[in-house]
Amino acid sequence: MLRVIIVDDERTIRVAMRTMISWEENGLELVDTAADGKQALQLIDASPIDIVITDLKMPNMNGIELLHALAERGFAGRSVVLSNHGDYELVREAMKIGAVDYLLKLTLKPDDLLQAIGKAGELLSRDRKDREHRQRLQHELTETQLEKRNAAWKELLLEDDGGLKDSIREAERYSIPLDRLEGHLFYVSICRYKETLATGKLKNRKLLHFSVINIIKEIASNATDMELVDFGDGHYAALLYDTTWTEEGADSLQLASHIVRLIRTYLNLDVNVAISGRFDGLGQLREQFRICRGASVISFYREAGFVLTASSVTFDERLTGTRFPDWSAGFKSAFEEENGERLDALMSGMLGEMSDARCAPELVCNVFLILFTDLEHIVAKWRKLNDRSGESSGGGSMTAFRQRIMQAESLGQLTEAAQEALRHLSSMLRDAKRHSCRKEVLQVIAILHERLDDKMTLDMLATSVSLNESYLCRIFKQDTGKSIFQYINELKIDRAVELLKQRDARIKEVALSVGIEDPFYFNRLFKKMVGVSPSEYRKNVLEGHHT
Repeated sequence: MLRVIIVDDERTIRVAMRTMISWEENGLELVDTAADGKQALQLIDASPIDIVITDLKMPNMNGIELLHALAERGFAGRSVVLSNHGDYELVREAMKIGAVDYLLKLTLKPDDLLQAIGKAGELLSRDRKDREHRQRLQHELTETQLEKRNAAWKELLLEDDGGLKDSIREAERYSIPLDRLEGHLFYVSICRYKETLATGKLKNRKLLHFSVINIIKEIASNATDMELVDFGDGHYAALLYDTTWTEEGADSLQLASHIVRLIRTYLNLDVNVAISGRFDGLGQLREQFRICRGASVISFYREAGFVLTASSVTFDERLTGTRFPDWSAGFKSAFEEENGERLDALMSGMLGEMSDARCAPELVCNVFLILFTDLEHIVAKWRKLNDRSGESSGGGSMTAFRQRIMQAESLGQLTEAAQEALRHLSSMLRDAKRHSCRKEVLQVIAILHERLDDKMTLDMLATSVSLNESYLCRIFKQDTGKSIFQYINELKIDRAVELLKQRDARIKEVALSVGIEDPFYFNRLFKKMVGVSPSEYRKNVLEGHHT
């Protein structure tokens, strides 16, 4: 709705124009009327006005003087002038100053007034669009300049020595103050950044960066002159110039802790801050940045939301405090035997030792990648035994696990990804073994399935495949990862589980049907393998708690 005022020293004209048209029905608001230019300026100062309809001849301040005053003030609205016959020179002057149209008082009609106001409204709409376009271009230009300056900073800090000269030239182009690089650096990292974006807690990436940057700037700039560099993926470097802090000084720790607290309070995010030693000049700044960036990955081992001095962080880069050869051999042995308990114990021990030794996180991830590659080779070996080497080994499906391991931001994320990868590989191995057993082993497995309720001795099984007992036991364990006795028990309990799901099944009869006459032994074996007694299992099934 356009806001209009009428300026005329004749009261009858003001009243006539007020009642000449229905202002609201035409999308207009008649804010007020004034008797001269001075009153009109007071109205414009008190409330925003879009269109001024003014007489040319008035006491105190006439229409021409009013238009000049509005132009000097940068009035963003438009004006229409009222005149009498013979005021042509004044009208011409008013049009030069900026009036969009003129109306003759004696012959003024409602349509003429609406037409003049409509013309002024169209020009106002065009003016606003032009103004918004210029503002948008200016904003985009400023944003582009800031992005280029930020890119120049990134090159300056990340570029290797060979390309540093070009980086310095680019920095000078964007007025980066290379002559006053003296102070401290805060390396700020958003914790669980990728997880935060993926879960949609903060969906707008730009808004997230804008909020974090503004909080850091607000806090740090109150204490010192500063510059902020955004490295992407939730990492920022705040350069605090001309500080007199020492590396372990209370001032720097207090300021960094304040940043952590406020970001947690306002954005519900945790950030970590690594504080550099003092730098003086570009060379020292680059070195302190490297130290801070390296120290920040201690977040792999620590709880989120910490503040530390970067020089206090060290990592073992060579597994010197660990037993990698023992782990590798143990993992391969336990994996091939399908010993899940031993694999879990080995993984727990390995993670504990690497954590205690503060192995570099990248090194920890690589250890698992190497181990899992070895385990994939074992799967491939079993596939080859049955001439199935041409089939997919599941390598494609392991790609996702590898990516998760390489991208793990914490020991917890790595542990979860490694455990899932190990379960996947174990499933691949079971499938490979199931299709890669020697024919004698397959014959024994078939006999066990067919005659599960009979008492089959080791001698009977060995005789049925024309092998001696010890050799049969050895190849059965090699091919299946289990002893014959273990395989028989698992087979019996698997069969028992299915029978117990029947509503009228009796536990003693189930035991006999799988070839176990001693009910106490059946109970012990069942509970060991299933986790609950046969009676508890039946109760859960009947009550609908077991699927």
